[in-house]
Amino acid sequence: EKQMGEARQAKRDGAKAERALRDAVWGTRTFKNGARPRVTVVGGTGRVGAWTIRELFRMSKGEIDFVIAGRNEASATRLMQQLAGEAFVTGGREWATMQIKQQGTTSFAEVSLGDKGSMERAMAGSDLVIHTAGPFQGGKPQVLEAAIAAGVAYMDVCDDVEYCQEMKTKSEAARAAGIPAVTTCGIYPGLSNVMAAALVRQAQAKGSEPQSLKFSYFTAGTGGVGGTILASTFLLMAEDCKVYRGGEEVCLPALSEQRQVDFGPRIGTRRTMLLNLPEVVTAHQVLGVPDVDATFGTAPEFWNVLLEAIVKVVPRSLLGDREFAANFAKVSLPINRVVDAVVGSAAGMRVSLTSTDGSSNEALCTVRYLSQGVGIATAAFAFEMLEAPETIPAGVHFPEEAISPDRTAKFLARATKGAVDMEGIDALKQYLRWLPPT
Repeated sequence: EKQMGEARQAKRDGAKAERALRDAVWGTRTFKNGARPRVTVVGGTGRVGAWTIRELFRMSKGEIDFVIAGRNEASATRLMQQLAGEAFVTGGREWATMQIKQQGTTSFAEVSLGDKGSMERAMAGSDLVIHTAGPFQGGKPQVLEAAIAAGVAYMDVCDDVEYCQEMKTKSEAARAAGIPAVTTCGIYPGLSNVMAAALVRQAQAKGSEPQSLKFSYFTAGTGGVGGTILASTFLLMAEDCKVYRGGEEVCLPALSEQRQVDFGPRIGTRRTMLLNLPEVVTAHQVLGVPDVDATFGTAPEFWNVLLEAIVKVVPRSLLGDREFAANFAKVSLPINRVVDAVVGSAAGMRVSLTSTDGSSNEALCTVRYLSQGVGIATAAFAFEMLEAPETIPAGVHFPEEAISPDRTAKFLARATKGAVDMEGIDALKQYLRWLPPT
């Protein structure tokens, strides 16, 4: 009888500890299925999707339910074993998830982007759907349409100008359904947009107006992300680059303008080249910066030279074909994996703002593993949508619009966790803490 009493008390103590943990993460907020949110990750078996799940699992201290939506059940099973602490994670902070006890549930749902019904079923009962199944170039917003039909909040890691602009055309439908949706929520674009918005607000608070904004990015090899980033890069190289000069849109050939950029002590100074990226358009439209562009570079330098040669030799119509890009990436991947083993998978971004009074402000963030860095940044956006949904109104938004000034410091703290080099971020967070709520 004494043993039975001790067992009952231990059970009560365990339940009390679980409630305390849940309250520490989510407070008194309730979700569709109770005290713990459910998140569907489309493309959850891919590199970006899997790392988003791992990092959101870490941020929520395991107090979350996941639906891994994809085509590869074997990969989903391995990921579920990792979350349960039964398998080893490579390509990032290896023991991150295994140190956290899983409190929620994880399941697999087989979906196809062309099958709206399968996506709606995977989203049913979820509080948020995260679309990570790239490449987004040439894609359609089927996942957002399914989310609107299912009544589920939405976000994605889109890195394509036309895709994110088409997403905006769905804003009225999302508003009518009461659905908040945020597009381009990765590391770059995504985190870089929020950094840019913070720099602009900081300059305006000092009485100056932004004049020029430069986004500069670097990824060693494939960054550990694999074929998706290769296919996306090939597709982007087939597009003219939208840049802004004196407030006017100008279209320039991919890789046509270059600059040397200092990405901090671990990465050093690298050559970067013009690329067509959505944050250029959104920064101009949302933040009102007259001059905006974005450049990208990789390592080893031979890859930059090869990319320039590909743009000159391969017809644009072929380079911009999704099937060709996917096959080209698949053929190139074995070589890239060998190179990745040599050069690593670090990534860096520098956002530079020049104001009308001649002053300048910059923010730098570098990560050791791009795949994990994308996961952390994407998870930070997801956590924001789950923790403070009232701050993001219904409709489709860009990151500059979605993360309010009074939430930016907290967001930056989460999104840059694990960064190996930072400049200007801590100053931005300190400054933003004193901004009045909006």
